[in-house]
Parts: sequence; C-alpha cells; structure tokens
Amino acid sequence: MTTPTHEDIELDQQWREVFGQPLPMLGASGIARMVLQQYRDQIVESADAR
Repeated sequence: MTTPTHEDIELDQQWREVFGQPLPMLGASGIARMVLQQYRDQIVESADAR
C-alpha cells in the first residue's frame, strides 16, 4: 500500500468536499486535479448560463 503524500491528503480533502467520498486513487494527483478542475468549471458554466 502506498503511503499518502501531503499532496494526496490535500486532494483527498478536496475530493471529499466536492464528491462526498474518499479519493479513489492515491498517487494520481494530476488526474485528480484535472477532474476537480473540470467539475468546478462545469459548476461555473452552469451558474453563468442562468
């Protein structure tokens, strides 16, 4: 099992805030950041469309 880095822990906290569940994969910070950013971009676009 991989020991979580400080970055993994921060991403896990952000992931839980957004999706309400633990980060599904440790050690893939680039992918997790990309998913979080895309989700946030969609929220902003939805709000702008109103």
